[in-house]
Amino acid sequence: AGGASLRPEWSRGRLFDRRIALMLLQRVRAAADDGDGASVLGVGEEREDRRPPSPLNTVALMRLASSRLGLGAYSAMQLAEELYLRGFLSYPRTESSGFPPGFDFLTPLEELAAHPAWSETASRLVELGAGRGPLCAGARGKDAGDHPPITPARAAGPDEVGGGVRWRMYEMVTQTFLAALGCAARVRLTRARFGVAGEEFTSSGLAVEEAGWYEAMPHRRPAEVSLPPLRSGEALRVRVAVLREGETAPPPPLSEAELIGAMEAAGVGTDASIAGHIKAIEARRYVQLVGRGERGGDGGGGDGGDGGCGGGGGRGQGKG
Repeated sequence: AGGASLRPEWSRGRLFDRRIALMLLQRVRAAADDGDGASVLGVGEEREDRRPPSPLNTVALMRLASSRLGLGAYSAMQLAEELYLRGFLSYPRTESSGFPPGFDFLTPLEELAAHPAWSETASRLVELGAGRGPLCAGARGKDAGDHPPITPARAAGPDEVGGGVRWRMYEMVTQTFLAALGCAARVRLTRARFGVAGEEFTSSGLAVEEAGWYEAMPHRRPAEVSLPPLRSGEALRVRVAVLREGETAPPPPLSEAELIGAMEAAGVGTDASIAGHIKAIEARRYVQLVGRGERGGDGGGGDGGDGGCGGGGGRGQGKG
């Protein structure tokens, strides 16, 4: 395709019968050797608006601190309370994930805009009118009527907060606050379908057209993938067809972030007691913490966590 190479994936995904997988591989290779190659079956595009995250309540703070900072729930709350007592964060025990009516957005935004660590993003939000409230229509979150979501109480940089994990916690809260006030991000998704010897393959592309709230949380911005110009019916040369063999794996242990989410969904504990419950069952050896490391995104994947195991098995083949 215009001199560029593509690595499309087999639309079947995988097969659990090795003989059939090998037969289909040989069919594709034979078509390539005969010069039939691949044909472009179609190219489709769609735009997708990705809404900003909700501002943080206590449970969301614990989950995010686990997945992003590698902190246990108890340690995360101790740290958040320290930063609250030092005047850097608002009160960290709240069930609200939405701002109450009359919340003062402009004062913290203007203060952040005047600080070199946050000036670019905060100034942009002030210019767009976020001082009056979230820019994304229908912003997510719920005001529980207790305390507002967790936000920065004053503008600060790494040295002022104390560096290290203190800064990372403050940065996490501030980035989420700024992102929650931002516009939706818009991405363009491209999907190309190819046919070879009766088998279908696909390649996907992604481009960020409007960064929106990704400007406040650049680590959440997806990697862009470009596809070369393609047109339906175009013939392409198949350079190589490969069969990959592997085994299914059992699910990983439950992360602490996932445990917090499951406890909230099941109504086990409250935002004020979840961290203590987890610490208690760990101290009593009902569960074992097998290690911390980032295993997921900010949305609740999390670090390797709190014991548990799952079943699995079987072998599969896929080609691309």
